[in-house]
Amino acid sequence: MSQSPTMRAVQVTPAPPSAPPYSPSNPAPSSALTITTRTVPAPSPGTLLIRNHASTIIRDTLTWPELYVHPSQIPGNDFAGTVAALPPNSSSPFAVGTEVFGMTHADRGATWAEYVVVREDECAQKPASLSWAKAAAAPLSSLTAWQALFDKVRLDTPVLSPYDPGAAREKNGGQRVLVTGAAGGVGAIVVQLAVLAGYSVTGATSSNARNETFVRSLGADDVVEYAALRASGRVFDAVVDTVGGGVLEGCWSLISPTGSVITVDSASYAFPATHHEAGLSKGKEGVHAEFFIVEPSVRDLEWISEALDKGLLKVWVAETIPLEGVREAYETANGRLKERGKVVLTM
Repeated sequence: MSQSPTMRAVQVTPAPPSAPPYSPSNPAPSSALTITTRTVPAPSPGTLLIRNHASTIIRDTLTWPELYVHPSQIPGNDFAGTVAALPPNSSSPFAVGTEVFGMTHADRGATWAEYVVVREDECAQKPASLSWAKAAAAPLSSLTAWQALFDKVRLDTPVLSPYDPGAAREKNGGQRVLVTGAAGGVGAIVVQLAVLAGYSVTGATSSNARNETFVRSLGADDVVEYAALRASGRVFDAVVDTVGGGVLEGCWSLISPTGSVITVDSASYAFPATHHEAGLSKGKEGVHAEFFIVEPSVRDLEWISEALDKGLLKVWVAETIPLEGVREAYETANGRLKERGKVVLTM
């Protein structure tokens, strides 16, 4: 009998029996990330087996509750790779050998591995112009930004074929969008997407000395530091927050009475209720306030792929590290990076 094919994967090794179990409140240290050998999984109906070439390290991944549902869980959600196998009798639009990229649902990661099974609705064709590393750096951050602006705030989605920046600006330039954390991984994409859609965009950052030139290069009309934001007297039609905390609290004085405040900061998941109880949202009862968690979407991912391939949207890779360097990669991603962009694991 032939042996089943195997793969290398990263797992979160459980805590020693003498220690408290790892959990979101007692997260595993990077030393718990270990390389293991596992059987290559088989695709089931509606899924694809991907030979994975790259995935991203997301800051604070080891605090995510999903990692502790099952012992020895494989982390990771972003992927970029090649379709390696289909289930029997598949009618998938993807053929074996197709280059794809995407993001698995938050509750089923497992992309820090050489092979991963993904649902068909979690991937799209990889942008041909992007490397594996850049393709892997795109899905989670880009989908988060896309859904924040076009699903939650409900701004007009830009038409890419053909793309007419003048028409977009003429239509939407009178509406003002504030992006906090504008120089960050998600924030930089929010800025780009809002600019593509023709809106007037202000980027807020912790330091203009460090970030203003970069954020303006993304197309922002203005860049302001958090310390000066509340005193600016500005009013925005929409706020997309990626920071949370006091920055998010201060956004209530900046939003129009009928605007939208959307955050992706996980620590701020209950902010509509807590800010109401604290009186921060008094007089702004008509504001649409929401925290959300990104979800896979073929529609959104195909739009993002086209924008990336046309050079209308950019993503950045700070560093690539091979799978066996996962501990170093995690520590790098959770420190202050020397370059802008994602830390990418390569396989």
